[in-house]
Amino acid sequence: MAKIFVENVTAEMILEQPVKDQHGLVIFQKGTVVTDTIIKTLKTRGVIEISIEGEGVLGSSSIDPLIIEFATAETQELFRNNTQRGPFVTELIRHIAHRLALRSSEGRSHEN
Repeated sequence: MAKIFVENVTAEMILEQPVKDQHGLVIFQKGTVVTDTIIKTLKTRGVIEISIEGEGVLGSSSIDPLIIEFATAETQELFRNNTQRGPFVTELIRHIAHRLALRSSEGRSHEN
């Protein structure tokens, strides 16, 4: 399944899977063509990522895989002492690693 952060979604993309809000209610069906209004609704309803046809995982296809690997390892190291690896922490680690990879690929330090 190809996932992309809502902040990277653009109009004319096509949903690969139904989109559910924070309460599990389906708000858009598979095959829906994304519009600017849909993007606004996704953000308003608290949706963080969606499955888009033909996109790389989290929209990272333009990021060097070595940068992604390094960012993931660095983020895992930051959380090495965290003994609770529930879904929230796992998701948090994934998002931090993605942000770090984006910043690194843009030549920015994660300390900025």
